[in-house]
Amino acid sequence: MYFSDALLAAVAKELSDCYIYRSDDLDDGSGAGTKVVLASLDSVTDLAAFLDDTAMRCPKAHVAFIYDNEVVARSFFAAHGDTILREGISLIPMNVRLDVWLLFIRLFLLGQTYLSRELMVASEDAAKEEQLKVAAKIVGRLTQREIEILALAARGAQNKVIAERLGISEHTVKLHMHHVIRKMNVQNRTEAAHLFLQTVGSGSGEPVRLRGLGDSARIGYVPGKP
Repeated sequence: MYFSDALLAAVAKELSDCYIYRSDDLDDGSGAGTKVVLASLDSVTDLAAFLDDTAMRCPKAHVAFIYDNEVVARSFFAAHGDTILREGISLIPMNVRLDVWLLFIRLFLLGQTYLSRELMVASEDAAKEEQLKVAAKIVGRLTQREIEILALAARGAQNKVIAERLGISEHTVKLHMHHVIRKMNVQNRTEAAHLFLQTVGSGSGEPVRLRGLGDSARIGYVPGKP
């Protein structure tokens, strides 16, 4: 992506109280008093190194990355979301009107940040999907009987009820639940049940399907409601 002379001239005209310039690396010392650094997202190969270099050369600058590809921006945010939010970095699209661009810059000069709602939602969805995959993998470690017991426990059934439903002793239920907690690496049955409900479909007498893993994840059978 290239910041054209025409774009720089238009911004400089509207922001007459600011000095607008273009630089490849700020090695000329011009960055010392810079308040806003706008960088093409395409040019960033190492975010940490870029931020360290910018902090050294432009210690007072707000960093904003410009993008013209929504898919690339979503991928970048998904990979570096924690750093972007922690450092107050902005991500703004290139294909907006000039007046919107100027509004962004004025916001940055005031110390504000901008991230589009679309980027935030896409990142949250991706994070949730990843969490489901991890949870599904954890639940997938359980045996058929452990899944049956956990499914009933997740519906609020006590050990006595679970034992009666499955035709086993309460001691056996407790032993299986102990194995479930250990395998899922959680603290108690409440955490195990919560993780289970996040991962599997609900219903009575339906095969358990772990979300995110497709048909291969049909690993158990949920008994009917207690």
